[in-house]
Amino acid sequence: MPTGQCARRCDVTLTLSSLEQLTDTVNEARNTQTPLVDYGIYHAKLGHLPPEKHTPYTLAGDIVEHYVNDFTVRAHAGITIGQLNAQLFEQGQFIPINCDDDLTLGEVINHNVYGSLRLRYGSMRDQLLGLHYLDNHANDIHVGGRTVKNVAGLDVTRLMIGSMGELGIVHQATLRTYALPAEVARIDLEFKSLDLLPQQITDWMLSPAYPSSIYLRRLGDAWHVELGYLGNTKANDVQVNALKDSIADIDDIELTDERRVTVPEHLKFGNQGRSWQRKTKTLVKAICPPREIPMLANTLADMGVTQIGGYPAHGCLLAAGALTSEMDLKLQDTLQAIGGMRQWIIPPVYDDGRTSCVTPFAPEQPDWTFLSRIKKTMDPLNLFNPGRFIETGASA
Repeated sequence: MPTGQCARRCDVTLTLSSLEQLTDTVNEARNTQTPLVDYGIYHAKLGHLPPEKHTPYTLAGDIVEHYVNDFTVRAHAGITIGQLNAQLFEQGQFIPINCDDDLTLGEVINHNVYGSLRLRYGSMRDQLLGLHYLDNHANDIHVGGRTVKNVAGLDVTRLMIGSMGELGIVHQATLRTYALPAEVARIDLEFKSLDLLPQQITDWMLSPAYPSSIYLRRLGDAWHVELGYLGNTKANDVQVNALKDSIADIDDIELTDERRVTVPEHLKFGNQGRSWQRKTKTLVKAICPPREIPMLANTLADMGVTQIGGYPAHGCLLAAGALTSEMDLKLQDTLQAIGGMRQWIIPPVYDDGRTSCVTPFAPEQPDWTFLSRIKKTMDPLNLFNPGRFIETGASA
């Protein structure tokens, strides 16, 4: 049995590296009515605070088996995405989740993490084939399988994606892998006005200029759109030339950079380009219909926010800096008007340095009551990250 469990709020985090350790920990948590808490690394401050009495834990692990010819891999949830891809690169394959290397596979699943490559490869919902998780009674439940045809019945696999660790402890997952493309053509465009962007993305996606990834970033007073094309040199030449033709007569779009890199280099550049999200006092993620991205982005810029980035094709923006509760109210009004919502990944706090002065998630969505019912059904003892999403008496 791992050591370090405590009766009150605990600064000692258990590191669990085997199913036996995890099973013993869940049984102990149930017997002592002490919830288990793991909010992750990047998402450590997302959601309501855990209850005072809890046991913090984290998972460790490695690849269990790589089915090279089937393009699937089974891995422990504690392996980091960087570790996973480093081993897959050796076999000429990769997982196209371009997130920070230190995020674990479990955190990616629990928070439905995706990056700009979602445009070509889809999100975790498209890549996750099956998983193993523990319930309140430490039952090791297997759902899904190595192939799509094995995924039948209630789709618990996808239900766990984005559940923020509240429905059970995912400890192993089976994923699709993909062949490493020969190169990545990276194109940087400067947009003088974002009003053109939604239609431009639509036009690209209906033409040979269809990119593999699109990332939006505000640099100073300018908006930059980074496009990525993954393929062989000949195919990338065709797509890049089609892109250049599509913007040749548009004065408000300027091509500012073009380079060819490998996939590992492309992912590394992505890590560097997102580093601002890990160095800020506050960070908010906003989701809206993709056509409303110009309004959302300009609203943030008009409020004085200078660090903005995200995935316009998927209606996702992140904003960082000295954001306040007053700015949050303006953001909520905008999102309410355009049909969006936001979540604070790093919220502004009161003088105690711990208590958030904003609600973690808003505006309230119609499905929240249903999500609460799912929580009560799958975690009736309220053992896993209790009250993180929708606050309950157990988390007060």
